[in-house]
Amino acid sequence: MQVQPDSELDNYLTEISPENSGIWLLKYRYMFGLADFSSFYCGTHELFEPKLRFLPHVTMSNNHGCIISRSKIAKQMGYGMSQNAFELVKQMKKDGVIDYSSNYEYYQSMSNRGFNHVAQFCDIVERYSIDELFMLFKQWDQDALPALGREIVRSTTKGVGVEICLGLAPTKLLAKVANKMAKKSPDKSGVVVLQTDAQIRAALQDFPVEDLWGIGPAYAKFLSGWNIYTALDLAMQPEYWVKQNMTVQSQRLWYELRGVSCVPMEEIPPDKKHICTSRSFAKTIDDFDLILKAVSNHATSCAYKLRKDKLNCTAVVVFLQTDKFRTEQKQYNNDIVIKLDVYSNAARVIVSKALEGLRKIYRKGYAYKKTGVMVIDLIPESHQQTALLFEEKTHNMEVEAKLSKALDSINNRYGRNTVQLGAQGNDKQLQLNAPNLCPCYTTRIEDIMKISIG
Repeated sequence: MQVQPDSELDNYLTEISPENSGIWLLKYRYMFGLADFSSFYCGTHELFEPKLRFLPHVTMSNNHGCIISRSKIAKQMGYGMSQNAFELVKQMKKDGVIDYSSNYEYYQSMSNRGFNHVAQFCDIVERYSIDELFMLFKQWDQDALPALGREIVRSTTKGVGVEICLGLAPTKLLAKVANKMAKKSPDKSGVVVLQTDAQIRAALQDFPVEDLWGIGPAYAKFLSGWNIYTALDLAMQPEYWVKQNMTVQSQRLWYELRGVSCVPMEEIPPDKKHICTSRSFAKTIDDFDLILKAVSNHATSCAYKLRKDKLNCTAVVVFLQTDKFRTEQKQYNNDIVIKLDVYSNAARVIVSKALEGLRKIYRKGYAYKKTGVMVIDLIPESHQQTALLFEEKTHNMEVEAKLSKALDSINNRYGRNTVQLGAQGNDKQLQLNAPNLCPCYTTRIEDIMKISIG
């Protein structure tokens, strides 16, 4: 029996060995890699401050809400991801842990550097996140593949300055498995290659099913009811069981576990489904006017991103949240969707709708910790439909487009928020709390490192 996968890459296997009980087919055409930068944010800080390699340090989210990256020493000391800052202040001070504010401009620059460096080793590269990327190898030497992996890790760690781990396998899902194994590889090479039946079986045998890419806690609980606890348990299930009990997406996951590629590379990023701008307040806020200014700022940012990507939206989502960790305080969370009359990316239109939504969900008597705006139902700007039966609306759309273009022109030339809408504000309570922000070493002339000689 042969399995024909759903894949543009046609990365299928063509032989089943009897001793495998019909599990794996052994002649695949392509190899995938997943490169993951280790403790990426902390690693970029160490690049320009080498002393940090010997000190415990963490990177905090916006307004120092929680930990989003940990150095090796901080991990060894027991600091976990997403731990809340206010619970750790005393302990971090006691342990001498340095907490850095997040600087996404700098991180994105370093991510681009890593992306470009890794791309030279493979045929196709796909950015998966700011610190992860997939690679595709159309031709490779089976015997030389481990050595190639080690060279990619060595060269990238040296050329970019941040350590990486690399997993190589016949599918994206198996590359994910290999990458997780590489982080704990006994030989400390940072590379794990899964390319034979024995290697794949051994890897899946000890890999918890809940750690698989695409398997969440709810699905893992369902699978445990069928005595499926490891990735190998899932891969061993017969095809009829998979089709009866799993979704189409999960069936593809099952094929991927067997070495059949069903998740092709995305050379062109998929169209955006939504754009969101949000931020936690440095301290809780109950002043409606301040929240109104924050929502206006977020809505203006969303509108700018729409215009930058040449997109329009037809609805605006606004949400409000109290601090769920302050259990002694009253809790309230709400959101609302406000439809636009016509597709638009004009700042005034989107801000107006966002404030309309805010007024409907705001409630007095609560201390709010976070608010945000999301624009949804996006279409290309070129697909804009005019309001045929409403000449006034069509005229207003043209006026708003000209006004937004003028705002963008001024702000792009003289700096962000040089010109603002009246509803916006830069009150101190709305400003980002970033007490220990690293310089933008790679993107700003004034932050370039200076060395004195003599």
